[in-house]
Amino acid sequence: MSAIKNAMHDAMDALGEEAFDSLLANDVDRAIDEVIEQRKAIEQAYEQLRSGGLEVQHQTLRTVLMRLHGVQPEGTPAFNARLKHLLEMGLITDRRVLGRGRRSYRLVDILELALCLQLQRSYVPPATAVRFVMVNRDHLDKVWVGGSTGNQTPLHLRVDALAAIGDASRTMGRGSRGNETGTISLTRMRHPGPKAVPPATLTVDMLHLQLLVHDHLVRAAVQRLGLIRPSGDDQ
Repeated sequence: MSAIKNAMHDAMDALGEEAFDSLLANDVDRAIDEVIEQRKAIEQAYEQLRSGGLEVQHQTLRTVLMRLHGVQPEGTPAFNARLKHLLEMGLITDRRVLGRGRRSYRLVDILELALCLQLQRSYVPPATAVRFVMVNRDHLDKVWVGGSTGNQTPLHLRVDALAAIGDASRTMGRGSRGNETGTISLTRMRHPGPKAVPPATLTVDMLHLQLLVHDHLVRAAVQRLGLIRPSGDDQ
């Protein structure tokens, strides 16, 4: 399938087949051009993962993450609170001068927030998810870049809320050991006794997560063009 056919499919998916078919030829071209530009911007963002590239505003960020995790419109207030909590924990650097103006987010910011929200769906506490991402950024950046070329393996995480118990180097069950952060680790955790049962493993399909983020970014970009007239508008 050619790039134009792929772009047309993306635009149709973003607007809905019926609405897309009713567009004027000029608007069809605009939608297809927007898809191509957005896909190109996403691809280029991996070349400068943490130094620039594609940026979106907060409203687009929220829209992408809500759609990614299947949050319905009535869940917007609760989702806003969850997203605000993650941002307040310092996961994403606020690049605004003196904190003024509209905040923007890079592709890697969206991917990290998407991963944190996915971990929370498995009952990983928000603070633990954020610490895990921040401590393991070097590894995760390689995962994201690998996924941009379709070369990526699932992320296997050890999850063990009891990991701190019995460790004399910790106080009241708090602290960290190596790259373990809270209840999550990329590597095998230590356990008292050779016959201890290993902790549960949480598997995250990072490539699927990543590609869905791309798709929702493209859909949001096409929808921002405002090509569909409000229902009942006959002018």
